[in-house]
Amino acid sequence: MTRVSHSARAAVLEEKDGPFVWQDIEIDGPRPDEVLVRMVATGICATDAHVRRQQMPVPLPVVLGHEGAGIVERVGSAVAGLEPGDHVVLSYHSCGRCPSCVSAHPAYCDLAWEANFAAARLDGTQGLHRTGAELHGHFFGQSSFATHALTHQRNTVKIPSDIPLELAAPLGVRAADRRGDRAPGLLGLARCVDRCHRGRCGGARRGHGGERGRGPGRGGRRRRRGPPRPRP
Repeated sequence: MTRVSHSARAAVLEEKDGPFVWQDIEIDGPRPDEVLVRMVATGICATDAHVRRQQMPVPLPVVLGHEGAGIVERVGSAVAGLEPGDHVVLSYHSCGRCPSCVSAHPAYCDLAWEANFAAARLDGTQGLHRTGAELHGHFFGQSSFATHALTHQRNTVKIPSDIPLELAAPLGVRAADRRGDRAPGLLGLARCVDRCHRGRCGGARRGHGGERGRGPGRGGRRRRRGPPRPRP
């Protein structure tokens, strides 16, 4: 059977401490449970830097990136709730079968390392290829340092098209860190960041999300105090 593929460009890390070099690659067409996403924005996280230094043993050469957002181009035959043209944010991957996943706690997936750091599908295959050389992908189920990403329906979250993708991109992993059901938490964060960006968020006036390195609703939240104590 002829393999259907899609031409793309990706920032490939060839060796420890090496540069990210743009190269031409081929991406497999989506399997029944996969999604092909055209990347619009991606964050750069300390995790990517740790892998570049090989402080985390991800196989090289590899396409990194795990804070992606983009627009769906193709969906697999079994994917429900997504269609071409949808705006999506990409989160971490999980197996969907272990006790943690089936109880809506994918952050504690039994195969979290294999799903996110093995740089391959869970069955060990690769959906990213290049001519004449090995290439690893599927980092966090996405490898978003590319023009296109091959994702799984489990880590691809639809968001309203009026939320800027460049603001929503870094939120996929962060929202999912705090709850198993990724969509509501992610949408809440994305809406908040968008309102703050437009100057329409009341929380912005309270320092909500206004400090570097602190996410919405965290660093800027003021502690509620009780009534003043009477002076002696």
